[in-house]
Amino acid sequence: MRVRLRLPRQSCGLPRNDVRGGVCADSIAPSCFINKVMDNILFLHGWGGNENSFAPILPFFKTKYNCICVRMPREPLECAGQEAGLGCGACTEPVECVPRNDDGGSEGRVFAWTLERYADLVLAELDEREVEKTHIIAHSFGARVAAILATRQPHRFEKLVLTGPAGIKPRFNLWRWLKIRLHKLKIIKSRGSSDYRNLTLAGKITFQNIIKRDLEHEISLITQPSLIIWGARDKAIKRKQINRWTKLNACTKMKVYEHAGHFCFLDEPARFVVDVEEFLISGRDCFRPSGWGLFEPSVASSSQ
Repeated sequence: MRVRLRLPRQSCGLPRNDVRGGVCADSIAPSCFINKVMDNILFLHGWGGNENSFAPILPFFKTKYNCICVRMPREPLECAGQEAGLGCGACTEPVECVPRNDDGGSEGRVFAWTLERYADLVLAELDEREVEKTHIIAHSFGARVAAILATRQPHRFEKLVLTGPAGIKPRFNLWRWLKIRLHKLKIIKSRGSSDYRNLTLAGKITFQNIIKRDLEHEISLITQPSLIIWGARDKAIKRKQINRWTKLNACTKMKVYEHAGHFCFLDEPARFVVDVEEFLISGRDCFRPSGWGLFEPSVASSSQ
């Protein structure tokens, strides 16, 4: 049976193509009131997104859950050795001194973030709202943070829905390795993607801290029932990485959207909402029955 939902594409004031940038005209401010009767869902966006990245699907979850959207900045603040809010002082150790003028002088330090710091940010937000338990829906980079959260405070997080999850390092690629070597020898001038080049030094170091972190150990320790939704056309996260995740963790169920890419919740939002809802209301036991850990097309995809 195929379930169809009519999604209000313009509910956040933006056309489809603009939603992926994480900017929403009608900003969804974090709710300061938590309904104690309803279950909670924590939404963790991908790298470069913000608290509005899940805007197109939020209206359907808000009818049954308290939706908590936390912004995780990709640009830590740079400061001159004193606290200036998040990103400075108390968050992480300074990485290195940075020349600030033409004479090579240093006016301050760069305070780069790690995954643990992002986890601290999310936990602080939950503490402020007095959230004791919550589910997690995380995309890409957000899944890295979810893995840290789920192992640090397992009693606090009930179920994990991870779409296009990052965290498993890709296998060795000779061409990629050669390109990095040539870049370090300054034989080629490529300096990464435009997004990476536009980051400050603190942002670049933060980005490197994230992508170099292999979370296989943390993934193997996750005890919460987990659902991975992966798009077969995903060019950012490969099938082998997802397969590795399921082998490391016995609590993971897989669904594959054959016609979706890295943004399953935007490419096929109706199917995504139905699959997540079915998973959240299902039993809470963490086990691997027959078929779990394999790629299972959803009911909707099998009818196409």
